[in-house]
Amino acid sequence: MYGLEAYIPDWKLGVSFMQIKYLCIGGTIISNTDGDEHYISPQRVAELYKVNLAECIFARDVTDEKLFALRYKPDLICLRPRTDGNYNL
Repeated sequence: MYGLEAYIPDWKLGVSFMQIKYLCIGGTIISNTDGDEHYISPQRVAELYKVNLAECIFARDVTDEKLFALRYKPDLICLRPRTDGNYNL
């Protein structure tokens, strides 16, 4: 598999590449609310931003190879955990 399809999970292969809009990147943050460190999964990032999960590619962190999807679809909107809790698009 080459190109963007290499970064889309098998269960999403029926999805048109044009439907993929977001690259959700998981990560660790220090909460402004409680000062604790929290890992936010990429799926949880999508939920916090209230985006359709079917429109997402999920990368577990900034070292994930799925970030290479940006080469094939540079208009992907990158969504990451935020320390301020503001998940408005």
